[in-house]
Amino acid sequence: MENHVKFPVTEGWDELFLKSNFSWDDLKRWTSLEEKHEATVIHALEKYVHEKAANNKCSYVISGLPAKSEFIDFLVKLRDKQVLKKRKLPIEKVIQNIDLFY
Repeated sequence: MENHVKFPVTEGWDELFLKSNFSWDDLKRWTSLEEKHEATVIHALEKYVHEKAANNKCSYVISGLPAKSEFIDFLVKLRDKQVLKKRKLPIEKVIQNIDLFY
């Protein structure tokens, strides 16, 4: 999947990433790759929050998540390097709903 992802990521790549039961290591690796990978992560996290908030029975598991403070620091750095508002806002939503991950 990593070698095939392309824009627009909201046409399925984010959903595929979410359903792949990605790990903390996957999150860190993908955000260090190309912009399309980073955007995939951002939108997958946004979908996770949306689905978890909607029914609290989100079947996706994110293995290896660090302490909440480390995850928030990661998200803040990711948000701060974004130029587009459409990428900053989803990260803000994830930060505001961080408890859904724990």
